[in-house]
Amino acid sequence: ADTRQPPSNDDALLVAADNGWMLNFDNLSSVSAWLSDALCRISTGAGFSRRRLFTNTDEVIVTVSRPVIINGIPDLATHSDLADRMLFVELPTISPENRRTESEYWNDFRTAAPGILGALLTGVAAVLKGQDQVRLEGNPRMADFARRAVAGLPAVGLDTDQFLDVYASNRDQ
Repeated sequence: ADTRQPPSNDDALLVAADNGWMLNFDNLSSVSAWLSDALCRISTGAGFSRRRLFTNTDEVIVTVSRPVIINGIPDLATHSDLADRMLFVELPTISPENRRTESEYWNDFRTAAPGILGALLTGVAAVLKGQDQVRLEGNPRMADFARRAVAGLPAVGLDTDQFLDVYASNRDQ
């Protein structure tokens, strides 16, 4: 599914993370303490231990690291550890005269998709080529993410200093 309801427990979250490249939870009104902790582990990589079926002592370890998108109107990152790992994006309200039907949106997206994919691949190629040469002044939280962003953004015409300022401001807020 493109978007999902939030999982009810660690097992459901693990299954979702193990079966998708990205987790996208839509229309949340809150994030519980256990889900906040679990999303932190998923976002930076964690091993989850489960008992192998039909055994008492055998163990299965599943390791996952996935990007997570959560969408909602209220402040969802009420736990500082989760907030520290997030990028907050506040989208403007779409005025009535700029609203489109879903079919219009998807038609426009299909037209733009090749350019979007090309830009993403250009950025990924720049990350793969240059991330080892990036040196940041003091490593922020999620330092590997910041290094990769700094390596890839110039290839798609974005300013790395502006990104680092916005990223620091995002974390401070």
